[in-house]
Parts: sequence; structure tokens; C-alpha cells
Amino acid sequence: MKYRRSTCLLIAAIVGFVYSFYIMWYVVHDNAVAAQSGETAYALGIAMGTVLLLPHMILSVVADMFNIVGWAANSRGLALTGAILYSLAAAEFPLYIPLVLVQLVLSYVGFVRLKGIRLHNKKVMELQTSQ
Repeated sequence: MKYRRSTCLLIAAIVGFVYSFYIMWYVVHDNAVAAQSGETAYALGIAMGTVLLLPHMILSVVADMFNIVGWAANSRGLALTGAILYSLAAAEFPLYIPLVLVQLVLSYVGFVRLKGIRLHNKKVMELQTSQ
């Protein structure tokens, strides 16, 4: 028997990492373009958009960190924390719900499946120590 990890959490972590990279690049790129344009109204609009998007971005990045650590440690608590933070990120900026929906669902599914995975891993450890 093999030691197992949650595939759902791994996929959620990978998709979350890609999304976190995208959202940070998007915000930094837009702010750089606004700064170079020299137009005050455009720069002010981008700054206001960044302020509105910042809580969603922070929650998404922190949720991804919890997912990665939860996957690596097979920790149900960390996986649930990541899933809840994705839910908060979706509630914080409803326009971007489709962008965090996959991570949100996979995090909750990974949390639920971790119970069985941890029981399996415990049995594997008991078999290895008894031999």
C-alpha cells in the first residue's frame, strides 16, 4: 500500500497558483500602464479598481497558501481554511466568482476526502511499523 495525498487539493493549489499569478500580474500591469500614460483620470480609475480588487486578491493568495500547505501536510484544518478563504474571496468580489469557483469546489471536496485519505495513511503506517 502507498501513502496517499489529496489530488483535489493539489489541483486546487495548482489552479490557485496560476490564478494568483494572473491576478497579481494583471493589477501590476494595469498600474504600470496607468502610471506611464500620464492621464490623471485614468490613473485614478485604475487606483480605485485596485483598491476594490485588493481584498479579493489577498484572500485568494492566502487561500492558495493554505491549500498548498494543507495538501503537503494532509491537514484537514488547513484545507478547510483554504476553502473558507476561497469562499470569502468569492463573496468579496462577486464579479470574479467564476475565477475562483474551481478552487473553491475542489478545496471543499479535498477537505471531505482527506478524512478517508488520513485513515488509509494511518493503516499504511501501522502495517509498516508492525513488519
